[in-house]
Amino acid sequence: MARGSVIARILSEYSDKGTKAAVKDLDKVGKDFKKFGDKVGKAFAVATAASAAFAVKVGYDAVKAAIADQQSAAILANTLHNVAGANDAVIASIEDFITQTSLATGVVDDQLRPAFSSLLTTTRSVAKSQELLTLALDVSAGSGEAVTQVANDLARAYVGSTKGLKKYNLGLTDAQLKSKSFAEIQALLNKQFAGRNVS
Repeated sequence: MARGSVIARILSEYSDKGTKAAVKDLDKVGKDFKKFGDKVGKAFAVATAASAAFAVKVGYDAVKAAIADQQSAAILANTLHNVAGANDAVIASIEDFITQTSLATGVVDDQLRPAFSSLLTTTRSVAKSQELLTLALDVSAGSGEAVTQVANDLARAYVGSTKGLKKYNLGLTDAQLKSKSFAEIQALLNKQFAGRNVS
């Protein structure tokens, strides 16, 4: 029975029988609303539980990523201090350099820090490591190799092991690569890959 009919029955039939019928009709409408409310409530509870589980997963992943990021920053800070004798100001400036480089290139800082650390451990120079990281990013973008791999190859070439550079197709034989100084190799890489890392 429609709601309007219930109201009409109450107004038109003010008798004991009419009142009982109206109350019965109102009870039925109330039960229908309760059934509908129960269904909506169950659907909402399921959706809320799924949303809560997703939110917990996202939150957990974010916390895990933040902890990994802090650990990565702490490892780099320790390397800077131990290898280059860097103070807090230098460490902060390198962390800023990593952040700005990540924003400019789209390469995540968790790849940039190990690459920089690899270069620093070999060159023992903060300035040279920054210069070579920039080159590593260009070579990475131009060759498809991961920036950490390129940085490792550059670090090895810096101390005379040029074997890893063959994959960058510099047009040199093994003997020619071995005969080149690192400055010459760096110049060749710059010539071939400069400006490739444009985001």
